[in-house]
Amino acid sequence: MKYQTSLIEHIFSSKSAHGMDHLIDEAQNAIDVYHNNYIENGIRALAISFSSVAAILEEQDFRKLCHGYLLQYPKTCFDWADYGANFNEYILSIDVFAEMPFLPELAILDWHLMHAERSKDIAFDADSFTLLQTRPADQLTFIPATSLIVIDFLFPVVELYQLAHDENLQTNESARHLQISKINNLINDAIKSGITRSIVVWRAEYKAEFEYVQKNEIQALNSLNCNESIEQILSVFGEDQASMSAWLQSIIQTKKVLAIKAS
Repeated sequence: MKYQTSLIEHIFSSKSAHGMDHLIDEAQNAIDVYHNNYIENGIRALAISFSSVAAILEEQDFRKLCHGYLLQYPKTCFDWADYGANFNEYILSIDVFAEMPFLPELAILDWHLMHAERSKDIAFDADSFTLLQTRPADQLTFIPATSLIVIDFLFPVVELYQLAHDENLQTNESARHLQISKINNLINDAIKSGITRSIVVWRAEYKAEFEYVQKNEIQALNSLNCNESIEQILSVFGEDQASMSAWLQSIIQTKKVLAIKAS
C-alpha cells in the first residue's frame, strides 16, 4: 500500500512540475513576443518622428540606435508620436556617433517638424490685417503660426534635411555628390568657427515649414512669439524702414503670422 501511494504521489508531482514548466515557457514566449513587438513598433515610430536621422544612417545602424534607446528609455506616453523627446541627447551619449556630431541637431529639427506637422491648423485671417491701417500699432498683436519657434543650430541641418529628403538628391548622383561636398565644408567651417545659425520652424496652415533666419529677424520673431505689441516688435528694426517692410511682407506671405488682433 505504501508503495502504491508513493508511486501515485510521484506521478502527480511529475505531472505538476511538467505543467508548471510548460506554463513558464508559454509565459516567456508571450513576453518575448510582446518585447519584440514593442521594439519593432518603437523603431517604426522613431523612423517616422526622426525621418532625417533614419535617412542619413544605414538601416541597421538606425535600428541599433533605436533598440538601445527603447531599452534605456521605455515608453511611458500613450501616443508613440510623443515618444523620443530626448532622442538627440541619447545620440550625443553614444561614442560611435562622435564622427557625426551633426546628428543630434538633425534629430532636434526632426522633432520640431514632426510636432508642427501634428499641430492643429489655424485659419489665415487676411481681413484682420486691415487693423494695421485703423489702429495704433501699440494696441495690436500678431497671432503667430502654430508651433512657431526659433532654434539655434551649429551644423547645416537645412542642407542635411535636403540630403535626406530631396527626391533629386536621391536619384541624381552628381547632385548628391555636390550636396555632400557642400555639407562637409559647412560642417568643417562650423566646427572651426563655433558660430550658430538660427532656423525658424512653423506650420503654414497645412504643413510644417522651416528656413534660416537673418540676424535682424531673430529678435523680432522671438518678440512675436512672446505676444509683444506690433509696435515693440517693429522697433527692433529701428530706422531701417526698408528691412521692416520687407520682413512684414515676408511673414505675412509665408504665413508665419496668421492674423492680427486688437488688445
